[in-house]
Amino acid sequence: MKKTILINILVFLCISAFAQKGNATLFAEYEDTLKVMAHTIMNADTEEAKRTANTAFIENLTEVLQYEKSFKFPFDSLVTTGRVYSPDNTFRIFSWLLKKDNGTYEYYGVVHYQNKRRKRFEVIPLIDNSANIRNPYAGTRGIPRPGSGSGSPVMFGDVWITKALDVTFDFQGGDCTELNPV
Repeated sequence: MKKTILINILVFLCISAFAQKGNATLFAEYEDTLKVMAHTIMNADTEEAKRTANTAFIENLTEVLQYEKSFKFPFDSLVTTGRVYSPDNTFRIFSWLLKKDNGTYEYYGVVHYQNKRRKRFEVIPLIDNSANIRNPYAGTRGIPRPGSGSGSPVMFGDVWITKALDVTFDFQGGDCTELNPV
């Protein structure tokens, strides 16, 4: 009897350890769920429905990105979500937008990286602060203002930049330790 209980406990611990690392099936299931939520964020009839889907999207994306093997999963079926990798492949940024009922947009994003000191993957939410910027195109270091004579929005990876975003990343030994808005 004791052997059976011990074997069951060991099997449970092995399955738990494997599940914490994640696998392709788990990530594909999350991706399918995220795809439905992303579609709702873009196409729901009301802003309230979009916000509800957005909150669920953030929670699910943050949850799946905590898994050990999640950094290698591309999430490429999330067509309304931009994914940009750093040149040295130490972090990636997921970004998306929510169109409000008044025709303006709110921008959302997360930075996904491996914290080597803590030996885990971490997610840092990016907050849209454009409502608090008086002139978002002043001092944008060469990014042309949309609709201005200097050209169209600029594409960075697969994300169109239509607002000026100045962010610096502080790295120490290849480990993303801190994000500082400029």
